[in-house]
Amino acid sequence: MELVSGLFINKYLGLAVWDYSNKLGNVLGQICPQYSLLWVLLIPFGIWLDDYIRWKWFNEGIYYPIYENYIELITLR
Repeated sequence: MELVSGLFINKYLGLAVWDYSNKLGNVLGQICPQYSLLWVLLIPFGIWLDDYIRWKWFNEGIYYPIYENYIELITLR
């Protein structure tokens, strides 16, 4: 998705929002493996935070510890 949106926004529209051309392993200057790994590690926290806010502020869903998201990521469940 980042590649498609990057090609459209940065190349087609010429907005130059991001450019990973100087990063090792980049794909057309739009995707950077290092930052992709960072996002993989941050996404479970974002999911947990969203669930926690919904549980705490809006009484939606159930609360569960953050480490469960990371266990699911590691075990690919």
